[in-house]
Amino acid sequence: MVGLSACGSDDSDDGDTTTTTEAEAASTTSGSDSDESTTTEGDDSGDDSGDDAEAMARAEAANVTIDDLPDGWTATPPGDDSNNVFDTCGEVDIEAVTVAKARSDQFETQADDGGQMTISSTSGVLTGEDEATALVDQFTDEAFATCVADALRDELGAAQVEGSLAAAASDELPDVADQVGALSGTFTITDPTAGDTIELKAAVVAIRTGDLVTTLTVATIDTAGDGDLFESLVGTVAERQAG
Repeated sequence: MVGLSACGSDDSDDGDTTTTTEAEAASTTSGSDSDESTTTEGDDSGDDSGDDAEAMARAEAANVTIDDLPDGWTATPPGDDSNNVFDTCGEVDIEAVTVAKARSDQFETQADDGGQMTISSTSGVLTGEDEATALVDQFTDEAFATCVADALRDELGAAQVEGSLAAAASDELPDVADQVGALSGTFTITDPTAGDTIELKAAVVAIRTGDLVTTLTVATIDTAGDGDLFESLVGTVAERQAG
């Protein structure tokens, strides 16, 4: 579902604290006519190809697209999904219960104050509503939040990381879909060699309708971000899940 790379770090393992994602030549700009690039995964058994195709279509349709964002955002195809946080944290065997999964592009913009914001989403159709509920339930568990934060530290390698993630209280969550859970927190990341420091704010919201779960991730670097935009995207995802 959601990998740590979605929380703002790059895919390198050299300990560099740089989190900026360069827009590649193939990137699109909001408002363009280009089709969104998504990464998809499905059941390869071939026994229920029709059901799998329908599940994949549902997963793809729920994700955020470049057209959901204001002008000035760019889209870069998603990278490696090997650092899937659900493989490390929580008690749900995500691989065993996922029927189909689709990841959005990674969307990025530079803020007026010089900071950076990234947004991405991952949607998955699970084997049943109970499994989907259990997945989102983890977002209310402080042990899960601690594990996710520790995984982020591990991914950043030699960088000095201070901060934590916490589960949002139920009265702080938007009243959309069948179930919503969220983690958020602020990290100070220091390059041990150069001494440069950045402030990373990260939030991951899990939105569930039936057996379909979408995780929506935002990360801001040295900027306050746009809470109204993120809230509107949560509503957009919930509407798409409902069909």
